[in-house]
Amino acid sequence: MGMLAGQGDRRLAGMLGAPVKYFESKGMAVTWGWREMDAAAHARAFTVAGVTKLDVLQDLRAELRRALNEGQTFADFRKNLIPRLQAKGWWGKLAQTDPETGEMAGKGLTPRRLETIFRANVQSAYMAGRYRAHRENVAARPWWQYVALLDGRTRPQHSALNGRTFRHDDPFWQKFYPPNGFNCRCRVRAFTDAEVRRRGIATSISGRNLEQVELPDPYRPGQTLMRPRFEHAPGKYITPDIGWEGNPGAMALWDPAATLPDCSWSDPGVADMAARPIVGNCLGIAAGQRTWKDFGRADLRDVPAALRHASPGMVERAASREYAVEVLAAELGLTAEQSQRIIKTPVETLVIWRDLLPHMVEKEADGRERYARFILPTLLDPFEVYLTEYADGRARPRYIGLFQGDRDMMCIVRRNRDGSFLWNLMHADHRKMNAHRVGELIYGK
Repeated sequence: MGMLAGQGDRRLAGMLGAPVKYFESKGMAVTWGWREMDAAAHARAFTVAGVTKLDVLQDLRAELRRALNEGQTFADFRKNLIPRLQAKGWWGKLAQTDPETGEMAGKGLTPRRLETIFRANVQSAYMAGRYRAHRENVAARPWWQYVALLDGRTRPQHSALNGRTFRHDDPFWQKFYPPNGFNCRCRVRAFTDAEVRRRGIATSISGRNLEQVELPDPYRPGQTLMRPRFEHAPGKYITPDIGWEGNPGAMALWDPAATLPDCSWSDPGVADMAARPIVGNCLGIAAGQRTWKDFGRADLRDVPAALRHASPGMVERAASREYAVEVLAAELGLTAEQSQRIIKTPVETLVIWRDLLPHMVEKEADGRERYARFILPTLLDPFEVYLTEYADGRARPRYIGLFQGDRDMMCIVRRNRDGSFLWNLMHADHRKMNAHRVGELIYGK
């Protein structure tokens, strides 16, 4: 990892096939501040805070891609890019003004910012590639060890993690797989069971030492942020730098179950779905979770009309998958020029990606575009949100929206691991709808 933050080793070129693919898979997003997008959104979109012109973003993205492909150093990257930025008036100025409106149009690029952009993107791409390679070899090397460079430039928190070894599926790696901050040079080493035994490597389980806690926001006095925290020794805690709370390689992974609806308890074979994640054409929900009753929530029969949305009505079934995508885009508020839309729900900031829409309506026979008008009301103003464990070992947020029309209806919108959504509209009896209210309640009206 040191070569990415140091002098720039030319051997980089031959090592970055997977990182290049990761970087190329990212779309583009225009943001004024880096905090407008969460870690998951950053894993799927290339953005530079304050660069609000798409052509400048495209230049930056193209040169980063070239640097990854050719194993270029930062000096190469800077030499190739500065003349183009100078020609467009984006080099060296602290602020950009729109010549037509006089309004602030962006933040100029300085040598220091350019180096930060280069280091952050190359580091993230490289480690995302390493993560994918490690994931593909977990059957042989299931133990992953955190490795920090122990020199005078290493953060004390990162040094404290050096040598900590967890199984590949420990939740620790979802929050602390490096990089864990700007110019982080940490990496991960994988071991076999035999190597762990032979070397006497001490292994760990994150367990209760890993938690999400509310901590002061250093950039906004008086406000707080939910952040991951790991207790590496009694009373001693580690948190990633703000904006680096996550594993970009994992967050960019495709969710193989994204197009499968949740299993109903009445579906054939669901009794043993904890042993078989995918049952027929549905995704099993893990048994033994808490339900709405455990949280003292009302039976749906008793929920007043004031807490229900008026039915927005159905959309006609699309004649083709292509048209279904256009229908869905329109109902989600995506114009033809937009690659993404950022929305704020009561529990998180989400990005709706245009390039994922075909994936969401992949099964034409389902005709899910018909229920598209129910998605945004459910995300923006849900009745409840549950974090539900599935039989594939993954937890996914499920938004529940209540609607009234000729009959009471419930819409469930599930956020998948890859950022896509799957939704279902139910107008069954209240008992059957109540059965879907399982998991940890993280929001309720």
